[in-house]
Amino acid sequence: MGDSEHQALDADGPVFCAAGFWRRLAAAAIDLAIILPMGLALWWLGAQVTGLHLPPIRLIGPDVWIDLLLAANPALIAGLVLILTTACVYVMVFQVTRSRTPGMRCLGLRVIDLYGDAPTLARAAARTAGYVACAATFGLGFLWIGIDADKRGLNDWIAGTHVVKV
Repeated sequence: MGDSEHQALDADGPVFCAAGFWRRLAAAAIDLAIILPMGLALWWLGAQVTGLHLPPIRLIGPDVWIDLLLAANPALIAGLVLILTTACVYVMVFQVTRSRTPGMRCLGLRVIDLYGDAPTLARAAARTAGYVACAATFGLGFLWIGIDADKRGLNDWIAGTHVVKV
């Protein structure tokens, strides 16, 4: 099916169907399933090269990880930065080159700007920064998609983009 079959035209131009919260969450889960193993592999490789390893952990639980984070453990901070960087590069590359990530492609979604065009490099960079802002607010920027009339999250508002069904 071509994109023209999924959009209607009115006097102002094309009208697109915005993607909802659950569909976008499923696309993000697919992308996370790709990003996380890559980030963890880079973390492991970086630990082998630099010798920065996590201390031996006898008990596994959230309190151990919070303690390591609050103590600014260099191995943990470096690993988290590597995973965040991997995610940002992944999102940027796919949004600039394809207007969608593999997860979005699987679910028939695309990122467009306010005029219906593919996002520019500047918009993709702003959208990626918006992802970081959403994560920094413990996901509240993403939850906004579920209550916003335009189904746009903080990252969409920052970049001037929409995620639509194709």
